[in-house]
Amino acid sequence: MNGRFSIDCIALAAAMMMLGSVPAAADAITDLVGDLPAQVSGLSRIPGPDGETTSFVIVREADRDRLFIQTSGAETPATEVRDAGDPLPGRVTDLRSERDALGIAVFVDFSLPGGDISTYELFWEGDDASTYVFRPASN
Repeated sequence: MNGRFSIDCIALAAAMMMLGSVPAAADAITDLVGDLPAQVSGLSRIPGPDGETTSFVIVREADRDRLFIQTSGAETPATEVRDAGDPLPGRVTDLRSERDALGIAVFVDFSLPGGDISTYELFWEGDDASTYVFRPASN
């Protein structure tokens, strides 16, 4: 075995050992999971209507669900949806969205504490989701 080859192998082995001790670079998902509060038991992201930059994030906590409107590139990237300032009326069981002539319309089904199902409508005009209206469905 030639001396130069032995030195190269030793240097390579030493470099590999040093690299093994360097922590792996974190990515956005790892950071997100690492930062999740203990009360979060589930997290879902539901895309909005085709061709839109809007999506909906449902955060399931032990005692309630939280719903957020997320719009890529917006001044306010996430807006929490509340029922007249109060928490949502129950657990989110389904969410459907569509674009209409005025903006985005969303239908959110809830399982209420007594076991009944209720549908709410969520909509806003234009691109500013913070101007949303959220109320029991009218039909």
